[in-house]
Amino acid sequence: MEKHHSCINTSVAIRYFEDYAPGLVDKLLQHLGPEVDNLPDVKDFLMDPNNWVSGHVLINMYGNAKRLLGDDVIFKIGFDSVIKKRLGYIQKILFFALGGPKQAVKKIQTLNDKFNRSKTIHTVDLNKKGAILQLHWFRNVPLSEDFCSVNKGIYTAVPVIWGLPPAHLEETRCFFKGDECCEYHITWEKRSFLLKDYFFKANSDDLVKSHAAILRPD
Repeated sequence: MEKHHSCINTSVAIRYFEDYAPGLVDKLLQHLGPEVDNLPDVKDFLMDPNNWVSGHVLINMYGNAKRLLGDDVIFKIGFDSVIKKRLGYIQKILFFALGGPKQAVKKIQTLNDKFNRSKTIHTVDLNKKGAILQLHWFRNVPLSEDFCSVNKGIYTAVPVIWGLPPAHLEETRCFFKGDECCEYHITWEKRSFLLKDYFFKANSDDLVKSHAAILRPD
């Protein structure tokens, strides 16, 4: 069976549940598919970023998450993964060393390839205040609209890395609703000189608390 998704993706979902619904973690991990269900320790395998799984596992996990916490939880998992630095060394290399959202978007295909092999990303427009991105999904791999939702959560949260408010994201086309791709129009506030070292000086717990309404399940 082909492996299309790094377990970074399953790990951030598990960590979200550990933070906000710890009593439901076991249910999140139920019936994910034969490739993982019979492993000695399913959770341990899915928390290891060096492992990869097929799209079926992630589709089943996101399905469990929505049944347990509601449809909007997939967006929140993506948002939370950035706010709480769930993306590990990839986030450090590709985000922290860069100067702001514009520079991060320039690296977005490189970032994507560390997480999955299910799409290519085309940057239609990029400027200091925003970007237009097209996500072209591979039709020969298992897909779900939830993959779109988690990406929207990640992209919305990216400016927060530099102490900016979350981005505004408008989806103008959606592959999962019949369009040829997902197209996002993303805008963010221009970075102030005074915020240059904000992320490194800010208390990460305070940063998370300031966005609690977005992260917390209803």
